[in-house]
Parts: sequence; structure tokens; C-alpha cells
Amino acid sequence: MAGRAHGETDTLPAILMEKLAASSAPPPALTRRSIARPWQFPGKATAVIGMRPSGKTWFLHQLRHERAAAGIPYAHMPHINFEDDRLTGLTVRHLSAMVEQYYRGFPELRGKAPPVLCRRGHAS
Repeated sequence: MAGRAHGETDTLPAILMEKLAASSAPPPALTRRSIARPWQFPGKATAVIGMRPSGKTWFLHQLRHERAAAGIPYAHMPHINFEDDRLTGLTVRHLSAMVEQYYRGFPELRGKAPPVLCRRGHAS
């Protein structure tokens, strides 16, 4: 429901928790793509950048499919779409609270598996 004004029950933390809960669903079916260069480096974050529309989101869906095939539940790989007008005003504090909520749901992952957060849309 993009474009809706914030109400008492429609706060940024509530919206982020809603998105976190919805992120455990499997991604849509896709055509696998291969990458010719190394793109993962131990101990480093992976950033997927590129022009619109170049397949960044589909690549992230592919990574989730591959990890799920290796036995990692989708719930352990949240994919959050931040392209939502209701998230105007989002701050680091809100994201920190969302990450903390994620670890409350999966305490065994704290310190072992960082959540996967995806920002869709153009930088403003």
C-alpha cells in the first residue's frame, strides 16, 4: 500500500517488521545466470550495484535459491524491498531495530549469519 500516510499502527518499525516477516517466502522462479569473475570474498559484505534494470534483484533471488538448495532456510535469508513510499524517513536506528528483531527470532544466528538486506530503487 505505497503512498499511505503514517498512522498510529502504520509506523516505520511496524512496516519494517511486516516486511521482515514477509521476507521468508521463497523468491520467484528464475533463469540462472553465471558470473565470470569472483564476487564473494570471505569476511566481506557483498554489494550488488548496477544500472536500472540490469538484474540486481534477480541476482539476489538467485543467491537465495542457491543457498536454500544448500539447506539454508529462506527465513534465515530475509530479503527486504525498501522501495516503499511508507518508508520515507527511514533511519539507521530503524534498521538496527529490524536487525535486532531478526536475531530475536533466530538467536542461534547471532554472530554467525548476518541478515541479507536488499535496497531496491535509485539513490536519492
